[in-house]
Amino acid sequence: MHTLTDAVEQLRDYAPPGLFYAAEDAVEESAEDWPNPQAAAEALYIKTALLAVTRSQRTRCSSEPLPGKPLTTTEDEARWWAQVQHAYASIPPRQAEELLATVDPKSAEPRTAG
Repeated sequence: MHTLTDAVEQLRDYAPPGLFYAAEDAVEESAEDWPNPQAAAEALYIKTALLAVTRSQRTRCSSEPLPGKPLTTTEDEARWWAQVQHAYASIPPRQAEELLATVDPKSAEPRTAG
């Protein structure tokens, strides 16, 4: 499980500052009835940060770390990541694109060959 946590931590270099808070707001404002909004916000953060990775959009300033969780056993951590994965699978790619464009407007600019 620590491998997942470490991988998500590395995404901070691609996730623009404020991304997690914007993901929380997007989940809160969505019409979707999320069983666990916090897991959904982390899933949206991860999906959006991975989109930035695929576009090679490393940020100058890393995003804030995701909130800590009082997970005391590996079973607790496994249940948490299962909830995040379930939410991740429910998030359409377009939602991640829109969130990235909102938090980092330059990401929506067309790229030109250089």
